[in-house]
Amino acid sequence: MTEARGAEPVRRRDRRPSPPATPLSEAPVAWWAPAVLPGRWTPLCLALIAALLVAHLAVNALQATMGDFPGRDPAIQFLALNKEMGLPAWTSSVLLVLVAQALWLLADVDRTTHRRRWARQERLLAGLFVYLSVDEATALHEQTIYPLRTALDLGGALFFSWVVLFVPLAAVVAALCLRWVRGLPRVAGRLVVLAGVLYLGGAVGMEMVGSWMFTQGLEGTMRYAGVVALEEGLEMLGALLMLSVVTWLRLPRAQEQPGSAPAAATPVEVTSGTSALRS
Repeated sequence: MTEARGAEPVRRRDRRPSPPATPLSEAPVAWWAPAVLPGRWTPLCLALIAALLVAHLAVNALQATMGDFPGRDPAIQFLALNKEMGLPAWTSSVLLVLVAQALWLLADVDRTTHRRRWARQERLLAGLFVYLSVDEATALHEQTIYPLRTALDLGGALFFSWVVLFVPLAAVVAALCLRWVRGLPRVAGRLVVLAGVLYLGGAVGMEMVGSWMFTQGLEGTMRYAGVVALEEGLEMLGALLMLSVVTWLRLPRAQEQPGSAPAAATPVEVTSGTSALRS
């Protein structure tokens, strides 16, 4: 009996768990990875988008009613949604590059789990959003308008002819990403699709409406300004929704690592609970 009792501590020591794995937060990629929005930042982002839309409509209303007013040209260049290098364009560009960052971080998480087969697609998507960010700031796509319009003799809804080239490319990207979307949790997958519909509905759908209005001589009217506001607003809302979903996916996945430390307080606080996205 005495020997049996004395052996118990030895057996307990043998069953001690192995040292915990290195927390994912200590991975080398963490140095460039500030907490990616939104969560508690979402109201601020939505307020910024709303303010940009109101400012765009305000300067266009002043131009429509007064014609010329003090500071008109810089105000329009800085606040109009359809002007490049202005505040709205840079806001959209920053949103898109944040989506790219969030996708890259999600890929870093997934490559260490059973979801690693999706990491390559997530990195390709991150590269796509980097391009969209650069294009938003510099309007690269507009360099294709005149050559395509001239070569194909386009007008009306296709007067801004870049859509002829980029819509098929968007369809190819969507087809390539279909398996990735299906591999997401059900609610998250639906939200990613919704984000894509919002973004493309603005970037392509409302662009074509604005293109037709432009050919009808409606540029400079409040109706045209409203279409531009709807176009850019849908794009920014789609990007913000995509950023939200990818961020919500990344944080709980990082905490699934065995032995990973509990996440510190982050800007992401999901109003409806993260569990809904993981179901």
